[in-house]
Amino acid sequence: MLKLVSFLGAIIGPKTAQLLVSLLPVLLIIGAVGWGMRVDHLRRQHLADVKAVGAALRDVGFRGKMPGDYPDAIRWLDRERLRFLKSRNDLRAAIDEQNARIAALEDQRDAYAREAKAAQDRAAAAIDARDRWIAKAEAAAARAEAKTCDQEIREANDALDAIRNSGF
Repeated sequence: MLKLVSFLGAIIGPKTAQLLVSLLPVLLIIGAVGWGMRVDHLRRQHLADVKAVGAALRDVGFRGKMPGDYPDAIRWLDRERLRFLKSRNDLRAAIDEQNARIAALEDQRDAYAREAKAAQDRAAAAIDARDRWIAKAEAAAARAEAKTCDQEIREANDALDAIRNSGF
């Protein structure tokens, strides 16, 4: 200690060196108290965090002892996370599958609608053709007295052939 005082005395003066050396224990005590207060603050904060984690674990269903079972709690949380991820992925796959089925059904519905429209168009065309042939047949019946039997047979055969050709 004497060497320190003589060394500092040579640099800053002997009285200032003695003052610094005498204040050194006080500064060390103040530093130690400050360090201890910091450690106590960190410890209190850590305990509060530990209690919050314990409460959160109890809220999500962990039933172990607290806080000694934190490694078990962490493993349990990881298992739960993986279980929920698998469940989420399974549900997403089911939703994707249902969306694909819905899209296929929509395509099938559109195809059936096109077929129905085509069938309605064919039916309307056949009804129009039938009505025209009925009108021709009625006109032929009105003229039947003036025509020969051969002409009537030819017209009737033509009408039947036209109806068969139209797909009716």
